[in-house]
Amino acid sequence: SSRNITEWCKSERCWAGVRDSASRDPLRHIGAELLGVEATRDEQKLSISNLPSDYVQNLRRLVRVSPGGWTMLAEWAAETESIDATQRQLAIRIGRAIERGRDIRAQDAELAVGVLDRAAALGFPVEAGAEEPTPGDDRLRP
Repeated sequence: SSRNITEWCKSERCWAGVRDSASRDPLRHIGAELLGVEATRDEQKLSISNLPSDYVQNLRRLVRVSPGGWTMLAEWAAETESIDATQRQLAIRIGRAIERGRDIRAQDAELAVGVLDRAAALGFPVEAGAEEPTPGDDRLRP
């Protein structure tokens, strides 16, 4: 007599056979691989003490300006035509990166500090967009 496969798969006898004959060895290998990937990822993360000091200083300046402050800077620069489009786009990207907790490349950080300096020299109130670090904000602690 032929059996319906879906009915057989629902039976206790089918699952007992699977349980008794299946090897768990592949799962051990997968687990080790996944743990290895996680460990490797953790090792690759740099601590702030391993970063170049000028990069850290740039980041500190950048994160003092709130994401909204970066948006205000970009809008002010567009209205006054005081900073070119590339620099305005950089300001928006930096604000988004800060808001989302994303990494900021060293080159972008250096350029963004230049944008801050230029905006301040041209009259933008950079400090108005600044915020003091809040307790528990560990983005730039050694």
